[in-house]
Amino acid sequence: MGYRNTRLPQALREEISAILQRELRDQVTAMTSITEVKVSAELSEARIFVSVFGSPTQQRATMSLLAEQAVFIRRLLGQRMRLRSIPPLHFVLDETLEHGARMGQILDEIAKELPPEDVVPPSDTTPET
Repeated sequence: MGYRNTRLPQALREEISAILQRELRDQVTAMTSITEVKVSAELSEARIFVSVFGSPTQQRATMSLLAEQAVFIRRLLGQRMRLRSIPPLHFVLDETLEHGARMGQILDEIAKELPPEDVVPPSDTTPET
């Protein structure tokens, strides 16, 4: 695999994370993490998957801000990275961590309702002697 397939998405992820922490930290109100970057084969677009820890309102506000700032972020990437061109950035809300946390909560609730494993249920048969 070449640079475009493996190292470019990782480099974009690192640089975009740094931009969010440094240049946009005052504007982003919720804890935000870049979970994945997918770059099309012809460099026509880069999809940036973002996990936003916060209320649905904070998630919408953060995703709106990222969409508004995509050109600014792309310009900063062009200044920092040695590439001929930076693909247009499309930010996508990544809800997999949120879904995983919810599944964990559901499993914990189910586990609380189950009897402990060390308790042997009474049997209907009497032991033979």
